[in-house]
Amino acid sequence: RRSVAGMARPIVLIAPMVGIVVYWFCAIRIVHRGDGRVAIIRNGRPFRGVRAGRLLISRHIEHGVFGNSVVLLTEHDHRRGSFGLVLNKREFRGVVELDERRDDLRGFFVGRGGPVETREAVTMLYRAHLGPTPPHIAQITVPVVGDLPEGVRGCTFVDGGYGDMWRDADAAAGLLRENGAQTKDAIFVTGYAGWGRNQLDGEVRAGAWRLVDADADWIFPDIDDRANLWAQLTREAEEQAAPGAR
Repeated sequence: RRSVAGMARPIVLIAPMVGIVVYWFCAIRIVHRGDGRVAIIRNGRPFRGVRAGRLLISRHIEHGVFGNSVVLLTEHDHRRGSFGLVLNKREFRGVVELDERRDDLRGFFVGRGGPVETREAVTMLYRAHLGPTPPHIAQITVPVVGDLPEGVRGCTFVDGGYGDMWRDADAAAGLLRENGAQTKDAIFVTGYAGWGRNQLDGEVRAGAWRLVDADADWIFPDIDDRANLWAQLTREAEEQAAPGAR
């Protein structure tokens, strides 16, 4: 009969190999490109230039919420991960909930901020000169975590059984109107986008995203231009990356 030591030897040899396979499986993602091909993206070390307060402009992604998308990166931490809000994808499911009781929200852009928690939260981004949102406007109001560009404020209205997030968003929209806001001065998005530790760095390194410095005018363009925001920022990113650019 084989000794215990003899039986353990193959396990000792195989265990490191299994660990390597598991590590690589957890560290890569398979992304379907718009041209029908797939790209294997590995989570990597921190990538210079990826930081909160910048805009992510998608590349080689033509479908889904990230297809031809513009994302405001609100938080980026190499240990905890990254969070952001898609700025140019209209949310049709949310619009269904904007019935006749949501008069103040009408005219404002209502978009899908990402694939996570689309039914649990609505985030409002608005020009800072319109003032802070009073805490009594909603039962649960959460400030946007992370860094926002100069001239931009934000807060999130949470549903989760504690309150009506659309009612609270409508009340906030009414307050903005009282303070002189035009419909292009604020946007409302459902859910958010999230990445794991160093996941976004790997995607940027693989060429899935371009980076542009965020500006309030990019976040609040004329309402007719929002559909063209991705194309405009793609050109801006190419100009910033060109030799001799500032």
